[in-house]
Amino acid sequence: MQGLLYILVYLNIEVRGIKMIDIHCHILPCLDDGPESMELSLEMARTAVIEGITAVIATPHCISGIYYNERKDVVPVMEAFKHRLNMEGIALDIYPGLEIRLEPNIAVKVADRQLLSLCDQGKYMLVELPLSSVPPDTEQVVFECMLKA
Repeated sequence: MQGLLYILVYLNIEVRGIKMIDIHCHILPCLDDGPESMELSLEMARTAVIEGITAVIATPHCISGIYYNERKDVVPVMEAFKHRLNMEGIALDIYPGLEIRLEPNIAVKVADRQLLSLCDQGKYMLVELPLSSVPPDTEQVVFECMLKA
């Protein structure tokens, strides 16, 4: 919970009030299993605003061999999306991030800035475990991520 509050304070989001932030959102177009076009991304943004969301951390998947997105892939798409939001008059703030599949080398890749942490602050990561089981090295990989943060 303390990490979430840090993110909310960093983004200047009201914790109590009408403002909300979505910290796990596949809103960027054509990067993963999220929207397949800019138009669908804009529609998602409009819906988010109607629902009271004021900020989103865009977290496309980063899964080796499936949707391997790095900083170099996400940031240009996010900037183009921000530009379109502005042009369309959609009041939604977008921040970078990734939903990173747990793999042995993710701590090094985040520390080297190949992968994005939440809001690109190097402090918090959204880590996804495999659907079928918890890998035996999970605790070690998370520990290494904590050391590198």
